[in-house]
Amino acid sequence: MKSDIHKKIDITQNKKFASDMYCFSSIITSFLKDLPSPIFSYSDRNMFLSAISQFKEINDLPKTVTALTLAIRRIDPIKRRYLIFMLNLYYSITQQQEINKMDFNKLSICVAPSFFSQEITYMITTEKNIQSEIQIMTLLIGLYPLICSGFEESKNVLEQKYNLTPQQLSDYMKNPSSYLIKGIKFNTSKQPSNSSVSLRRTKSMA
Repeated sequence: MKSDIHKKIDITQNKKFASDMYCFSSIITSFLKDLPSPIFSYSDRNMFLSAISQFKEINDLPKTVTALTLAIRRIDPIKRRYLIFMLNLYYSITQQQEINKMDFNKLSICVAPSFFSQEITYMITTEKNIQSEIQIMTLLIGLYPLICSGFEESKNVLEQKYNLTPQQLSDYMKNPSSYLIKGIKFNTSKQPSNSSVSLRRTKSMA
């Protein structure tokens, strides 16, 4: 794997590394824990949970995308650069899930802890709160093309092919059902922290 990485070969498409993708995604994310402060603060966490709470049906997709985009815009520019770069990488990994078995949710389980304050996580560690962090990352990874393409930072990601044009984004927002996204569990709870989101990207997003 190391040799292929140095040669800039896409290891996500190599079946012999399929069983290693869980570890790989966690390792490349581990450096985030060494940042002076986490990518997401406690207030950021609540802000994203509020955005997730709006996602009750497919027609809520436009306002959910808008809310998530505004939330990302509020993040410190340096942290936003890290976030968008990593989301693009994670998204590219999930697009090879038939090979590496890494869908949005499985990948989020691996990487979510690195994006949130360990102190906060320690203070409020419950199954519900841990799950909410996974849900945030699941939604951010799953909607990466919709929420990040308009940011300047998206020009410096590894896989620019996932960046939508303004016209493509506009078309999707006008007709959310054109996504043909399967396997979504919409938020049916009144409490944002209980929101449940599971996404699966389909060929219409390719």
